Amino acid sequence: MAADVQFCHPPSSTSLLAAIGVLGAFERAEFRASHRALWSHANVPCSLVVRFILRGLGASRAMRDEAAAHNDVTFIRAPEDGPRARSWGPLVSLMGWYECALTAWPRARLLGKAEDDVWLHLPGVEAHLLRTLESLERAGVAAPEERLYWGVMEQYSLLHEPNASLRGHPFVGFGFRPAKRACADRRGGEGPFSFAKGPLHALSAPLAAQLVAARPFEEYVARVRAHPDEEDGAAAHYFEDAFTGWAVSKFARGDNLTVVHAGQFLYWDQWGSHYQGPRRGTVIFHARLKNGGVMRRADDMTLFARTQHCAPRRIELPCYEPMALGCNGEQWRVCYANPAAFEPPGCDARAICSNFTCAPKEAAAARVDRAAPAIEELRAPYCAG
Repeated sequence: MAADVQFCHPPSSTSLLAAIGVLGAFERAEFRASHRALWSHANVPCSLVVRFILRGLGASRAMRDEAAAHNDVTFIRAPEDGPRARSWGPLVSLMGWYECALTAWPRARLLGKAEDDVWLHLPGVEAHLLRTLESLERAGVAAPEERLYWGVMEQYSLLHEPNASLRGHPFVGFGFRPAKRACADRRGGEGPFSFAKGPLHALSAPLAAQLVAARPFEEYVARVRAHPDEEDGAAAHYFEDAFTGWAVSKFARGDNLTVVHAGQFLYWDQWGSHYQGPRRGTVIFHARLKNGGVMRRADDMTLFARTQHCAPRRIELPCYEPMALGCNGEQWRVCYANPAAFEPPGCDARAICSNFTCAPKEAAAARVDRAAPAIEELRAPYCAG
């Protein structure tokens, strides 16, 4: 007999650094199988929870059986499929994940979002998040006061009317860096604003709660579902990651609002601006061709990371001056992570490695930053219970 659908989860008392939801679609089961093979429970740091997020209304028997067999699926209360689901589905899944995670893991400091066609070096992700938060604390910003938006940042502006020359996409002004200017109405659009690339981002839980309360995507989702045959105009396709960045800039309020650009060297994909090859500091690999065969490259990444990975020992957060203004007029620190030291000492995290082979290079001076706390010390508050 097939298991019943359980939406979300009962509240947990566990303290977590981050709860990460991996968004995907049921038919991409081979992607989830790849993740399960790579992310055995022994390899998921105790400070993190990682769940596969599926829309569960009308869930098939196969979906329910998979969830029962692996105990790593979170169903949200939304339909799995429908006309133009590719346009509205990721936004519905993201908001459903935030809403669920805020109640299921109320002691999670950060809520993360990833995609199912992404390889993540979870210990590396943990190290970057812990070191970034530790740097904020050194600057006098600590939980629960921090309001952090973390990821590999880019920038866009949101057009009031989708541009037909952009195939109906409503975003312009692309740039490989966070936005430093004030967001405002300019030339028929609102921007610029920072957004974290879709394969992985993290928000402080209070920021996620503000997005859930604002429900910024409901009007767009309703328009798309009401006009399933339209490709442009009212039902234009909104990139989920850029739309999230706009929503954060539009609805986040409070003190200590901080964008942290984690650094391009963390990220590698198959084509585009990041195709050169993995780096020793890579923690995110995006299989943009969207097929399970390509995900086998994740096995290569795992073997590469075991022997070549450089982990941050200390992260500094220089910030741009003056502070940027969000689309609602709130002040934001816009900072970029500058790892001041790596482990093992002398490791060159930015070195590009062709075919998973790093060219011989004279090592930097093997300096140990003894002032930086050990990763075990930073992890301890989240792994005690």
